[in-house]
Amino acid sequence: MRNLGLLLRFGGTSVALLAVSACLPASGSGSRSAQQPPPGQYAVPSAPPPPAAPPPVRAPSFIPPGFTLPPPPNIADIPLPQGWTMLGGIPVPVIPGLTPGAPGATPGAPSQPSSTDAGSSCGTVNVGGTTMLLDCMTPQYGVIATASKALISRQRFNAGPTYVGAETLPAVVDHRAAGQEGPVRDQGPVGACTAFSLASAADHAIARSTGTPGSVSVMQIWARYHYPTMQDAAESNRDRPLSLESAWSYHAKTACSWWSAGDCDCGRYTGTACNQPVDSARLGAMDRAANARISNITQIDAMNPAELKGVLAKGQNVWFAMYVDGRIQDVRGPNSVVPDGDFRASRSGHAMVISGYKTQGNGTYYLLHNSWGKSWGDGGYAWIHESTLIRNMKYGYLVEVATSNPAEPEKPNSPGEPAPPAPSPGQCPAGLVPDSGIPLCLPPCPDGSPRHFNTCPAPQAESGCKPGQVNLFGFCVTSPLSGMGADSSTGIRYTCGAGGCSYLIPQGVAGCRGPVCTRSCPSPKFVLTTGRTGFGCSE
Repeated sequence: MRNLGLLLRFGGTSVALLAVSACLPASGSGSRSAQQPPPGQYAVPSAPPPPAAPPPVRAPSFIPPGFTLPPPPNIADIPLPQGWTMLGGIPVPVIPGLTPGAPGATPGAPSQPSSTDAGSSCGTVNVGGTTMLLDCMTPQYGVIATASKALISRQRFNAGPTYVGAETLPAVVDHRAAGQEGPVRDQGPVGACTAFSLASAADHAIARSTGTPGSVSVMQIWARYHYPTMQDAAESNRDRPLSLESAWSYHAKTACSWWSAGDCDCGRYTGTACNQPVDSARLGAMDRAANARISNITQIDAMNPAELKGVLAKGQNVWFAMYVDGRIQDVRGPNSVVPDGDFRASRSGHAMVISGYKTQGNGTYYLLHNSWGKSWGDGGYAWIHESTLIRNMKYGYLVEVATSNPAEPEKPNSPGEPAPPAPSPGQCPAGLVPDSGIPLCLPPCPDGSPRHFNTCPAPQAESGCKPGQVNLFGFCVTSPLSGMGADSSTGIRYTCGAGGCSYLIPQGVAGCRGPVCTRSCPSPKFVLTTGRTGFGCSE
């Protein structure tokens, strides 16, 4: 394993590719490194890798004694998952514009709307003298069919209803105070709230990865779909480059000229015609200058308050949509609060970001980050009571962004970065579980958690972390409730320790093609998900 150090140095997709190549035997003669794994399986090192020999650990109880695997099939006979390709004999996810041979979308080419029931705007509000168009809240407006989804409820890993994982939920979470919120934007008289809210979610995700909030270009995002649904916003921008707002600032008249959904309502306020072509040369230049991309979108049970507060407490923002009506336009002033009520009769919808919550004597309030300028609410933010939010909202998503900043050393699978993609999950011999950072089968840590880049978490007494947290990256993150269990609906079994969880997935569940599949997820992203590229990990 002479190349293991390279794995620890690089993050994102490169980690997974290097991890696989590090397991290949040296050409020409016998090598002390791990042998090339059979297709669909993790490599098993021939000797314990550095930095230290793993401690003796009992075999996890969910692996049957004496379990053996059938001979692996020829990799050429296995159909690759959608969105994957072969690169040097290794299956890798296709990243348009980055994966060699992978076609990228034509810059400036108008996207085809995913929904046929969305159309022109559905009403307006007046904020500070500016007319803001509202979207039509159709049945499919907030549906992102290709979003990743958790295979087991997040609450199963909580110590109780007032916990997130093993950590007690705080009474107040405000991502503004953490310095993780990007700018408050003003969409003006264009129904582009899906692009504005997605940009705000991306800004926050960049802050979690780099320490500094992003300010991505809404024009770049909107240029790729210009159609008012969350599905189109997600599909047109996932795995696509993101550049800075300063390089292509928002211009309402130009944004309206791209509008391709029904009536040209925004044209009445901007004095322009719709369905005009995008400046493909400028969009292409923005794509080439980008240093970030939306890497994954995961659906959560946003209408479950425990799950909603849990992901916010972990540091995530929630991208969502809700019904609104004219009562929301007059929200302004310090600590603004959206009026309580049922807005569903309006059929009008609006996409925003949830950036925190606070628990008071009369219930929980959630912090909205809007795109109607700083004259709305408290500088662009307002609180909404839990009952009003849950009654009117539709769907909620976590947005992850991969960044490439040469000035910042990357941390392997830090909380703000997506877990490095690995080959299709395979099986580990009895007594071993997948490492959660590299595709190797290793003994679990003494507390039952999987290793992460062959590292076990520091003991609680030495970690410097409060109860319910773990030091896995050199700083404290939320840990799951330790123990074992099984999900009755899927048959998935899991073992969790402070450093994360290992999963045993039965054949046929979530695309598992072998007799059994295994996957490990590190804290704080210890929840197993399934998506376009197979199994993944989420907060």
